Amino acid sequence: MSSLLYFLPVQLKAAIQVLGAGSAAFLQIYTVLLTFRLYCSWFPNINMYHQPFSTVGTMTNFYLRFWRSFMPPQMLIDTSPIFAFWILDLMVDVSVKLSYGQWLY
Repeated sequence: MSSLLYFLPVQLKAAIQVLGAGSAAFLQIYTVLLTFRLYCSWFPNINMYHQPFSTVGTMTNFYLRFWRSFMPPQMLIDTSPIFAFWILDLMVDVSVKLSYGQWLY
């Protein structure tokens, strides 16, 4: 069997492709925002309470805090963003494959 979702109607497959493309684009933009947020945290002279940094911080804090709750910093090194980016990249890959119809046809 070459396709996991072969039995679905064509209209639903088209809707899945559109949603996959939209979610892939959103997740790629969110990855850029997370990267920007982490780069800003390396520089102590950037005040994260002023615009545009506070908006980026507000949009990305919940995702980073979610991963920090599972993996607290160990020996002064925070490894939780590595796993956060790994899972985000996995979700982007699945969304891109769905948008191309890889598992649909």
